[in-house]
Amino acid sequence: MTEASQRPNLRKRSSVFADADYSFTVMLLGDSCTGKTCLLIRFKDGTFLNNNFISTVGIDYRNKLVQIDQSKVKLQIWDTAGQERFRSVTSSYYRDADALLLVFDVTSRQSFENIRSWLSQIKEHAKESVQLTIVGNKSDLSGQRKVKIEEGRQLAASYSIPYIETSAKTGHNVDLAFNDLARRLVSSFTGSKVVMERILLRVLWFTMILKIISISQRHIFLGWVEPFSTIGAILHLLGTLATILCP
Repeated sequence: MTEASQRPNLRKRSSVFADADYSFTVMLLGDSCTGKTCLLIRFKDGTFLNNNFISTVGIDYRNKLVQIDQSKVKLQIWDTAGQERFRSVTSSYYRDADALLLVFDVTSRQSFENIRSWLSQIKEHAKESVQLTIVGNKSDLSGQRKVKIEEGRQLAASYSIPYIETSAKTGHNVDLAFNDLARRLVSSFTGSKVVMERILLRVLWFTMILKIISISQRHIFLGWVEPFSTIGAILHLLGTLATILCP
């Protein structure tokens, strides 16, 4: 595909998001392998990755326009790495988030037990007005379930946080989880209609640096950076840049 043939797509994408009445930043949090990236791709593109992807390195980005009653709402959705080594990096962005989806895997007892730890970090770093939803993902794997529905509900209720179970594989409740969050954001918003996009460049540069280091195979020196050496990775990085510069 030529450069010229790609330009109309960028213009079209820009015009779509220019009509947004509201713009909010949403972050996906939770342990690694809970399906955060799959939830995001299911919501954004309506597809399931089925493990054909590389684990999130640092932070990734997508956006989507949703209709909430009479308003068009732009959701800037940040997908964060759940590994412990990235916690100090991702927590620095909590304060800029308008909403957080805290995800655990219903087939992983440990990811559920770690929800309280995540909530402690959120309390420490996020702003008081942040909207929260606890998400029990992989609900389609009923035969492998390690966390009962009622346990998830009880935990969420103890923190006065909404709870929902989803399946990125089947799409069950995925749109509902994001749209409910968007509705609550609109209902609670008291400022000007379009929110300032506060963290785009900061996170963009962090992601670019991290991935370029990976692509150049310097993971051997750094130790904790995973290899990311494909042409597809470079194209994805450029696509992320285009998305942010031409939202």
